[in-house]
Amino acid sequence: EEQQGGKGDNGAGGKEAPGGKGKPLIDLLGRWYKHNLESVKKEKAIIHEVFQPDAEKIVDKLIHRLFQQNVQAYLAAILHASGKDKAMEGLRASSSAADGGRQVESFLRNVASAFQKTRELAAGLQTIGCGGIDVAGQVNELFSEHLETYPQIEFDLLEVAFLSQKVKYKGEDLCYDIIDAYFLSAKEAISRCMLLCTEQ
Repeated sequence: EEQQGGKGDNGAGGKEAPGGKGKPLIDLLGRWYKHNLESVKKEKAIIHEVFQPDAEKIVDKLIHRLFQQNVQAYLAAILHASGKDKAMEGLRASSSAADGGRQVESFLRNVASAFQKTRELAAGLQTIGCGGIDVAGQVNELFSEHLETYPQIEFDLLEVAFLSQKVKYKGEDLCYDIIDAYFLSAKEAISRCMLLCTEQ
């Protein structure tokens, strides 16, 4: 697909994933979606000129195909099926709790950001009059695998974040640095929860 359009943000949490890989991928996803939205807008106008009185049915099929083929393929590229497994393996197997936590945190940031971008695509389709199918339902269906298992992964990540701070400041009393670091982790987790859990 043609890649065009401006840069996006990294979604919930607003931070770039460790290693610098997350944000470029999410920006690319945003450009893919912008290009597809413009294409649908043009095709919709042509369909209404040529295929009356069945134009809306054809548009609905176009949108359904967009989600089931294009969007699904884009998300598979961004959130590879093994991404979650690798992240969780890293959380369990890493000799450093902090290192394992960073892998999971990077994965969750990508899930939340991709979900937010895909919702924005759905909203854009509704804005241009493509409301014949449940686009919000299409989004939730595409993310169902991640939404079903998400809460427990977030809880595990928060536990690791707290344990890593305890190890870092071993032998010291509860201090500002521990509280501040854990507060920032919890704040980002809450942001993701508000985005992902309310859609189930």
